[in-house]
Amino acid sequence: MLCQCQLLTSNADIITGGTNADTIVGGLGGDVITGGQGADVINLVESTASADTVIATAAATGNGRDTITGFAAGTGADLYRLVAGDTTNAAQDNAGLADFASTATALTNGAAAYVMTGGNTATDDIIEITTTLSTNGNLDVGTNGTELLKALSSTGVAATQLTADNADDDFYVVAYQNGNAYLYHALNGNNTAVIAAELTLIGVFTGITAGDFAAGDFTV
Repeated sequence: MLCQCQLLTSNADIITGGTNADTIVGGLGGDVITGGQGADVINLVESTASADTVIATAAATGNGRDTITGFAAGTGADLYRLVAGDTTNAAQDNAGLADFASTATALTNGAAAYVMTGGNTATDDIIEITTTLSTNGNLDVGTNGTELLKALSSTGVAATQLTADNADDDFYVVAYQNGNAYLYHALNGNNTAVIAAELTLIGVFTGITAGDFAAGDFTV
């Protein structure tokens, strides 16, 4: 069932999508929107700015690749609520904000591991890759990490993996391309090598480029 939910009220609405691909348009006021399963389209555009919250669905239950338009980035603006159980990090600050770190590691030279030198995959919920990606991969294609690993290489040969700090670290990755931000969930196996199949693209934030996001945009 395709749900097309459009609530254009001036109040703070609570909107929850179904199990398939939903189109949800919030109205005025600080809305709380859960897309649910499936590849949802969530539109937060409003004439009077209010802080909206988008709630992720657990990766294990099929979050899908959501497209979020009109997300106001920056501390004190819109919020994206992560699923606490989808990261290794169990700690959070007093405000419930996700731990957010950035890395600007250079692109790999062919078939090599991309080592994220900023942050720690055990203690940070989100690692933001601010490096300018190559055009060898297109993040608008596919739902796993195949295109991301291609784009993290400076040659036509894809990077082999993202390297986590510890075996079994689960975390999120943000990367930027095509004028958008791409949010991946990394569900790692029993090693430090996070391969393409262990990365799932769960969110595309349109119009968000490197430097727009702040730690205050993400809660747990």
